[in-house]
Amino acid sequence: SQSDALGKNVHELYEHEDTTAVGIAYTTVVENGSWGGEMKKTTKTGKAVIVESRWTLMNDEMGKPKSILIVDVDVTEQRQLEVQFRRAQRLENIGTLAGGIAHDLNNVLTPILMSIQVLQKRNGDERSQQLLSTIEMSARRGADIVKQVLTFARGTEGERTLLQPKHFLHEVEKITRETFPRSIDMKFDIPNNLWTITGDATQLHQ
Repeated sequence: SQSDALGKNVHELYEHEDTTAVGIAYTTVVENGSWGGEMKKTTKTGKAVIVESRWTLMNDEMGKPKSILIVDVDVTEQRQLEVQFRRAQRLENIGTLAGGIAHDLNNVLTPILMSIQVLQKRNGDERSQQLLSTIEMSARRGADIVKQVLTFARGTEGERTLLQPKHFLHEVEKITRETFPRSIDMKFDIPNNLWTITGDATQLHQ
């Protein structure tokens, strides 16, 4: 208000502001007659705002400088929307990149799965079959993860089906036993009467 400003030095009014930015604006307007740009300011209530500021040097009848006219427009909300838009663009770019990587991984996993099938026919001993079965399960799970990444990149929902938890819990148990060192003792308690659930099997595995 007028009463807040009258009788005060301009530096008093700008005591909570960025003195460097104010100094640059003041020097420029004195030298060139005008200045325009963005500034961070603080309202009377202490709220931080971004303003589009225009400074104009005002002269008296003799053509000598007498004051500076400052007009500020609050653009805080506009800048926040721009930041959100740029963030959305980055997420879209990440989705595109993830889609490209997922396609490459798919090309890597396909020959692995084909090779496992060949090896399963050639290796008859039980230990080899167990290892190949675990490798196949992990590779197929990897392929499912790739599919999930592609689904995310395309912005669609994953496939939800009716599942029996004990089946994929047993898969997790098998992978865990094959992965961790034998020195670690593991105990699993998976009841047979678990209720069926609706969900994405890959997400639940992860």
